[in-house]
Amino acid sequence: MLILIVLTLNFYITYGEDTCPLTCKCTGHILHCNDRRTQVKIPNNTTEVHITGFEPRPGGEHPFSDPSWSNVLKLELTLQYPSTVNYIANSLFSGLTQLQYLGIHGINTATNTSKMKMNSYSFVGLDKLTTLNLSGNPSLDLWQVTHSLQFDFILPKLQHVIISQLQNLDTEPILYSHMDDFVATLPPRPIKTLIMDKINMDLNMPYISELCLTLEQLLIRNAYIGSVYNQQNFVCSNLKVLDITNSTVPFLQALMKIRFPPSAGHVANFNKFYTSIFTPETVKLDNIIPAYPTPLTFTEGWVFESNGIMFRTKYLNFRQNHMVSLNVSFKNVPFLPGSEIDVSENKLEFIHPRCIDPGKNIRKINLSGNKLYKMEQNHQDQFSQFLQTYIDLEDLDLSSNGLSNIPYGMFQQNIKLQRINLENNYLRTIHFNLKPLVHLQYIDLSNNILVNLDGKVQRQFDTLALHFRLKTDNFTVALNGNNFTCDCQETEFASWIRNSNYLIGTNYYCSFNGQLYNLKGDAINEVQNVCKHRLIRRISIIVSCVIASVICILVIIFILFRRYKKRRIKIMKILNQLKRNHPDQDFLVFLSYCSEDSNFANQQIYPKLNGEICRRVGKHGTYVCIDEHHFRPGFPIVTEIMSNIEKSCVMICITSQPFCDKIWCQMEVEEAYNLRKPIILLIKEEINEANLPKLMSRLFQRNTRARVRKGKDGKYEVHPPWEVLCSSILDLAAGSNAQTDVEKGLSRRTSVVQSKYDTRSSVVTTTNSLKEKSSLPVNT
Repeated sequence: MLILIVLTLNFYITYGEDTCPLTCKCTGHILHCNDRRTQVKIPNNTTEVHITGFEPRPGGEHPFSDPSWSNVLKLELTLQYPSTVNYIANSLFSGLTQLQYLGIHGINTATNTSKMKMNSYSFVGLDKLTTLNLSGNPSLDLWQVTHSLQFDFILPKLQHVIISQLQNLDTEPILYSHMDDFVATLPPRPIKTLIMDKINMDLNMPYISELCLTLEQLLIRNAYIGSVYNQQNFVCSNLKVLDITNSTVPFLQALMKIRFPPSAGHVANFNKFYTSIFTPETVKLDNIIPAYPTPLTFTEGWVFESNGIMFRTKYLNFRQNHMVSLNVSFKNVPFLPGSEIDVSENKLEFIHPRCIDPGKNIRKINLSGNKLYKMEQNHQDQFSQFLQTYIDLEDLDLSSNGLSNIPYGMFQQNIKLQRINLENNYLRTIHFNLKPLVHLQYIDLSNNILVNLDGKVQRQFDTLALHFRLKTDNFTVALNGNNFTCDCQETEFASWIRNSNYLIGTNYYCSFNGQLYNLKGDAINEVQNVCKHRLIRRISIIVSCVIASVICILVIIFILFRRYKKRRIKIMKILNQLKRNHPDQDFLVFLSYCSEDSNFANQQIYPKLNGEICRRVGKHGTYVCIDEHHFRPGFPIVTEIMSNIEKSCVMICITSQPFCDKIWCQMEVEEAYNLRKPIILLIKEEINEANLPKLMSRLFQRNTRARVRKGKDGKYEVHPPWEVLCSSILDLAAGSNAQTDVEKGLSRRTSVVQSKYDTRSSVVTTTNSLKEKSSLPVNT
């Protein structure tokens, strides 16, 4: 037991002074506490303390009086609410002799009736304090801060003052008189930074000038500056940064939209109204001009001579100001070497080709997030020229502009370019000239819709990479996030992607056959394997189709050969039957004609046709049926015609206009057609096809025809010749033989045909027939 007590005392003596308080958390030299009183010892090595829930002490109490607090350099206090004490007592921070940063936040009450107060000596003893951060105190009035700083010996080394989000519970803005008193209280302290974000106030510029001997940064972001007084010809020579990002300044909004036309006095007007804005080295005017009621536009195309203007800004930010058009030219603007301009996210659609002329000394231009694709599409010449005045340009950002094409000579004059950002556009190909860009170190083409890169562009990139490798500098290209495609034949691009070690990013994929392949991986082999399988399948399909086609062709040839052979056999059979006088049909041809062509048929056609058939058969006989030779006397004409058509293999019609007009002739043609007899039209004369009967018109349009022509010697010639015509008759007879065999039985067929025409007047029909056959005029 005695040993345990000794060890405990020894541990307390050795480590007691550096023990972390129970309500705090120690992390190295930083202490985080959640204690309302904080009258505790802290480790000696603590230099930074954050206290949440701190409750102010009434006068006379000193929570930081313990010597262990003397090493603290930074103190952040978030006050307890509700609190029994609503003021910062005098000498509250005594004991923090080395403190350099003090932050007091969270002074807030439910109503404006109980506001936090500060005393004249609240900050006494903080002689080394350089930063006072009172941000986040909406119920703390500015005049209370002024009251706590009214004596010059308090916070004598104060350099940075932050009063953001102050006095926000009031509906009225901080009066410019209160702001004047506050600013007037700060000297002779060497104030370098004044931050007044998220407050509602008025400004009187001459009082700001009292800080200009030391003031370097004036930040008024997300604020409302209702009125600006006496801003004309205001100059703050030492001010380096002016930032009014996201602030509402009605005066400045109206001033920006005033159009001063080029004149002898426009330089004086600029110096009068804009000197206070464009004197600092860095000016941030982001999102200060609203889009409504009208966006900020410069459409006049004016040219301003800028010699003599008070312009000293080197870094100019004019982002998100809804500036649609910048069709204006500023000549001889005195930009400092290495100047940077940021007009991104302005929805810019047009820029004057010589907007800043000359653009010398401008090192960086950020045009990202605009709509310059409209200028590219509608004003191609101006778009290709609008960068040519910036001969010292090193860094260019054209990302997110919807661009689909970069002209070939767009960067011809920008030979000092080191960085080009063309990310998030719609570029399909890259064909702009890279040869002049010998200093190019980085180009971003990611997240476009590039399908491939031309081999010429690849070689240009390789040349630049080799050039910088020899100079021990880095050259990088970003091509990730594009819609690259792989190809079975073309693997050069995929190999280039895989082997180029200067390509940055990981999202390098190509699409092929509906899948994505990693170009930085084994995409080439995977695609080639797919191509091999596809080629094998394609060859298999082609071979199968060829084999099937060959089989089909052979089958067709076989069928056609069988048909041909069968037809030849039929033709030989017909010829043999004709030789033996035992044919399946009594006649080979039934010759049909009208009474007007009777002499022509009997004298010119019948003898030659029958003679040619005899020559082919090799035996003399009667093979052509003609009414004058083969109709039996005393029998009904209808019966004779039908029976002889039935007993004939082929019908030849001597076609003339009278033939087409005769009802009886049409009946013969119709009967032969119904019996499926082949019909050959032998055209004797020109026929008016428009007035042909329906069946004759169909035969005219569907079948080839033979013609009879009268030669110069007065003799009739058949075209094609008789031997060809007879070959056709035999072929048609062979083709129709199978059908006519089925339709044998002359008496049955004759009775059917006879009954078909019994509906007509037998007397008229017979009379008309007799008159036609006797070549007598038909009495209608």
